[in-house]
Amino acid sequence: MTARGRKAVAVLVGIASIGLVAWAYNRSPQLTRSASPEWSQGIPLGVASVKNPVAVATGVTGHTFLVWTDFEQRLHLAQLDRRGQ
Repeated sequence: MTARGRKAVAVLVGIASIGLVAWAYNRSPQLTRSASPEWSQGIPLGVASVKNPVAVATGVTGHTFLVWTDFEQRLHLAQLDRRGQ
């Protein structure tokens, strides 16, 4: 392989590495600040309007349901088990 070919491969590997790091960063959950030393950091589930807050309900099985609408009035639902996952 010529010097020019090796240089091109090195540049392509560098670009692919940067792309992989950027993709992995966007895939990892962004955590919120802890509200108390006893609490862990939270994972944002979505965005809700202040005028239309998140509704929370617990089912008979112990699961917790969160329902909210986003700014485009789309309905979102999250279900948490007893461990909060």
